[in-house]
Amino acid sequence: MRGFRHVAEDVQMRLVSRFVNEAVLCLQEEILRSPTDGDIGAIFGLGFPPFLGGPFRFVDSYGAGNLVKKIQEYQSTYGDHFQVAPMLEEYAKTARKFYN
Repeated sequence: MRGFRHVAEDVQMRLVSRFVNEAVLCLQEEILRSPTDGDIGAIFGLGFPPFLGGPFRFVDSYGAGNLVKKIQEYQSTYGDHFQVAPMLEEYAKTARKFYN
């Protein structure tokens, strides 16, 4: 049963990381006006888990650097559909957060 739990957690993280990366890309391309708009829209419109606070709150709590490393691991394993959004990479390099 322990192996199943690890696989389930990995699948969950792959889904969350793709979703969050896409949200950051939307902010970068000015499809979203702000991280708050993205968080509210994701929670109420798409069903993003509210306890994670939305995709941008998730990045701040998980750490942009940690998320970039995880997405890069997935990219090397699963291919280029796991490609880090440039804005997320920049936030990771500078330890910047979406919320102060």
